[in-house]
Amino acid sequence: MSLKLLIRSATVEDAPAISALVTASAREHIASSLSDSGLSHLLSEMTTENQAKRIRSGYQFFVALESDTLVGTAAIRLPSHLYYLFVDTQHQRRGIGRQLWNHARDWIASSPNHGPITVNSSLNAITAYERLGFAIAGPPEENHGVRYQPMRWANAT
Repeated sequence: MSLKLLIRSATVEDAPAISALVTASAREHIASSLSDSGLSHLLSEMTTENQAKRIRSGYQFFVALESDTLVGTAAIRLPSHLYYLFVDTQHQRRGIGRQLWNHARDWIASSPNHGPITVNSSLNAITAYERLGFAIAGPPEENHGVRYQPMRWANAT
C-alpha cells in the first residue's frame, strides 16, 4: 500500500530539502492568508541558510522519509514549542503529519524541563492542529505581517 516511513533526526545536510518542502507548502497553503509583505517575511525565514542555522543552534528537527525522499518535517524550538510541522502536499492525508507529531511529542516528553507544548498555527491549519489535540490559546496574532493562531497542546497528562 504505502511505502515504509522513516523518521529520524535531521542534520545540516537536510537543510536544502527542508527549505524546499516548507517553502512549497507555505506558498500553497499559507500564502493566501498573508499580505505580500507577510509572505515575503515568512519565505525569507525558510531559506536553506536559516534551516541550517536553526539545526546548528539547537532546534530539534525531524524528517520523514519515504524511499530516501523527504516527505515531511517537524521542528521543535526548545524547550517545547512546535516550530514546524509540514507534510508535502502529495503525501498529505496519509498519517505522516500525525506520525511526525507523535515522534516530536514523545521527544519533548522525554526532555528534561519541558513546559507546555505550544504551536503558532497558520490560520488555515487550526483544524489540523485541533485533530492532534491542540486548543486555541488566545486571540490570533500577527508578527511581521504573518498572521497565526497561538495554540497549546490540551492533552498533556
